[in-house]
Amino acid sequence: MPSKLGPRRLTLLASALTLASAALALPGAPASADTAPGSIDFSARHQRIDGFGVSQAFQRAAVIHGLKGLSAKKGDEIVKLLFSREDGAGLSMLRLGVGSSTDEVYDHMRTIAPNAPASPDDPLTYTWDGKDGGQVWLAKEARKYGVKRFIADAWSAPAYMKDNNSDLNGGTLCGVVGTDCATGDWRTAYGKYLAQYVKFYKREGIRVTDLNFTNEPDWKASYASMLFTPAQAADAVKAIGPVLRAEAPGIKSGLREEGPGRAQQLE
Repeated sequence: MPSKLGPRRLTLLASALTLASAALALPGAPASADTAPGSIDFSARHQRIDGFGVSQAFQRAAVIHGLKGLSAKKGDEIVKLLFSREDGAGLSMLRLGVGSSTDEVYDHMRTIAPNAPASPDDPLTYTWDGKDGGQVWLAKEARKYGVKRFIADAWSAPAYMKDNNSDLNGGTLCGVVGTDCATGDWRTAYGKYLAQYVKFYKREGIRVTDLNFTNEPDWKASYASMLFTPAQAADAVKAIGPVLRAEAPGIKSGLREEGPGRAQQLE
């Protein structure tokens, strides 16, 4: 049931609307002569919004938890401002970053399987510190405020699973159409990798509800990133989907922010 908006949240909403109105009034391109006045019917329903959320990946959650010297009191205040329905924004989702880096340099997300097996068919060796760059702590804090939707999002597979042998600068998952990797087809192994991430969070008492195997697959970023064409993404799902259905049943999986169409659910 939607919570009643208190005076503070109404003030924040009013401020946001005021800023939006001011932005619309800023000088810009002149209106054309045939521009007609419009109206908005707020009672009409067009699209369901599941909620609003935040991401504190890339060790941002650890910063809130004191990595750079922030006090516990200030960290708690930030969490309250993010998730409290009475004294904050009342966000209902938390986006988790699935790591791919072998180091713990600030701004990197550490992989849970840093060492490459001899082949894609050999089992992965996992490591888990129970922190995940501060995200486990933040997920538990968010849950105290009623957050139930936790979206795990992978920016990249581990380097040894990709055709550029790096978790940075794009590259593609070995095994999808259009790749030719000497190490073989890593699609199924990547599915198991993602499923294990979900299992680790379950061990911590957090149920990951959504899982995305890539982020912005049409953009080659200098940091953790992985490229897919639509055909390659569909090919990846053929292997990743069955693994997730078997090892992480009930989870929603897909890809995020894939260009003009943005988020899509594939499974």
